Amino acid sequence: FNPEALRNLASRFEVAVVATVSSEEEEKAVLDKLASAGCFQDGLKKHRVMFSSSIQGRVSMIRQLQPAVHFDSNNELCESLRGKVPDVQLVESSARLIGAVETWKPKPAAA
Repeated sequence: FNPEALRNLASRFEVAVVATVSSEEEEKAVLDKLASAGCFQDGLKKHRVMFSSSIQGRVSMIRQLQPAVHFDSNNELCESLRGKVPDVQLVESSARLIGAVETWKPKPAAA
């Protein structure tokens, strides 16, 4: 978790966070961590923080959101999204996320 990167993104883009958790206590811990890091003050909307207990659940949520691009460090999730989300970017870690976003260029529209 890189709060600086997330705050930077949330201040510039509409961001959704989809976290894998296994309990309501873990959900609360994620929300508390985001709040204490200042993410909600910098543009992240609380209703755009979602939770799932599985990778496949995260894939379903992300597909429903219909993002223009999805950045993730989970290879299995990225592979499941390819062909369903216009642009899927595998990043090594959340620490590398800002660099990936800064250099990302939208794919040209199909003719």
